[in-house]
Amino acid sequence: MKKYVTGFLVLAAAAAMMPAAPARAQVGGPMSDYMLMRVCTASAAPDAAVLQGVAPGDASCAFSRQIAVGEAPPYTLRNFAPNYVIAASTSCPGSVGELLRVNVPVVQSGTVRGVTFSSNAATNAGAACLTAQQVGSTVVLSDSSVQSSDTASGYGYIMGSSSPNGVSLNDAYQALAGSPVTSAQPSTPVCRTATPYSSARFANSWVVGHSPVATTLPGAVEYTTVNLQNITPDQFNNDIATGVTCSTPYVGSFHIWRTDWYMFFSGRQMPAVIAAHYTKAAASNAGPGAAQQFERTYWTREFGLSRWEKWTRSDLLLNGVDPKVVSKALLSHATCAQTGRSAGQPYPIVTNAADSHTSGAMVLSATNGIYQKVIGPDGLTQTWYMTLCADYTNIDRTVTGQPLPTVPSTYGMLWGP
Repeated sequence: MKKYVTGFLVLAAAAAMMPAAPARAQVGGPMSDYMLMRVCTASAAPDAAVLQGVAPGDASCAFSRQIAVGEAPPYTLRNFAPNYVIAASTSCPGSVGELLRVNVPVVQSGTVRGVTFSSNAATNAGAACLTAQQVGSTVVLSDSSVQSSDTASGYGYIMGSSSPNGVSLNDAYQALAGSPVTSAQPSTPVCRTATPYSSARFANSWVVGHSPVATTLPGAVEYTTVNLQNITPDQFNNDIATGVTCSTPYVGSFHIWRTDWYMFFSGRQMPAVIAAHYTKAAASNAGPGAAQQFERTYWTREFGLSRWEKWTRSDLLLNGVDPKVVSKALLSHATCAQTGRSAGQPYPIVTNAADSHTSGAMVLSATNGIYQKVIGPDGLTQTWYMTLCADYTNIDRTVTGQPLPTVPSTYGMLWGP
């Protein structure tokens, strides 16, 4: 989430000085508001004390503000432990999963980006789960993603992220082609300009939303196609050393989003910017075309990045396994899917059952798990299954004052000129 922007910096700095707002759910505002977590405060005064262990949405959270640069989070976002792990009492207490997450602002070279730090508690501890006292002193939240928003185009986007396979940067060649949002569409790819190696290469790349966020829900459907490639920091630095400006291949990817109320697995109902990133785009630049998988992210004003899903097309095997089987297993684990909902009910988008780019509502099937039928403007019809998911609205109130790690140096080019 990056920007060739000073807008995110101005917004974040201003937010730290403004009085705290009432903590009830709000909509609208810039996309940058949906990329960082908020802290609850004792009053509306700018210097009001932060309430440790209290999160937005709690009855005791009457006022809140965006977390400030360098401020230790007063709570931690966690995922949910599978029901079979809870039953065996082999993981974290209660329903708390092993994944930790915070969404915070980080400043480098005078520019602020939103950074999502994630960590697997079991991996770091070498045991089933960390205690609350261990987290702050022993865990290095090294897994991360970087996001930002652009005050010129209004887009919010993910610049790069890390996984067990390393760091992947989202390099946009010609962004925003065929978008219904017409503001500030680049006419020349950054890699074709006089400064081809600037951090602007990673702006308007993995698009997840647009400013201002809708104030009336459900919001309008918005979409764009981005000619995108994923590169490693080593590849980018090698391009600089060898004078290669526009590495290939860039592939069209389809991005679509809308703002709506969403019922998270925790039972928290919040307005969310719900965005899907498809690996390919139709020739018309108005649909997912022959994409084989997509990822959906949920961004809330209360917590920032709050939920992640991976969906797979029904005709593609996952390590030799039918994705329908994988989806059904995921549903049975009760970590993400609303298993308490009756079969046939809309998957929990509260005010609008129909997803923005489907042939009908996403529904919960007692037989097949969760599915979605996509009809693209190019005439392709596919059935999709949710095969991975992490819902991060499980609030860990015992983890307060968690020290923030340093952003890995491999992300340095995302803060560059």
